[in-house]
Amino acid sequence: MKLIKVFICLLVVMLASTRVFAAAEVVERIVAVVNDEIITDQDLGYVMAPVIAQYRTTYTGSEFDEKVAEARQEFLNKVIEDKLILSEAKRKQVILKDEEVDEMISEVRNKFPTREVFQRAIEEQGLSEKSYGIVFVISS
Repeated sequence: MKLIKVFICLLVVMLASTRVFAAAEVVERIVAVVNDEIITDQDLGYVMAPVIAQYRTTYTGSEFDEKVAEARQEFLNKVIEDKLILSEAKRKQVILKDEEVDEMISEVRNKFPTREVFQRAIEEQGLSEKSYGIVFVISS
């Protein structure tokens, strides 16, 4: 009789834990690993947000899905490339001075008719001038 009670208790615990695991959801999905760094769905969604917003105004249905899938692959490749470049820069201990970064940003900014047009262009990509500088330096 005691053995049956122990068995029933174990069965109840197993069923309860099965429900917990069945109810658990994936919070973050890893889409790539670069060296010792992971790239998650959320990371990719963050960098793609401005493009997806733009696509919503231009495409619908399967064409929208197709364009997003293409952009997702392109962005994933770019994020992987950026992480590899950053990793190599760290390995080589590359250090850029603020003045060098400012100069690089100025060169790009000067290609726009006005500073406002430049700022609008980077804001449409979901960036500030400072974050643009970081992205620009990493990918240069």
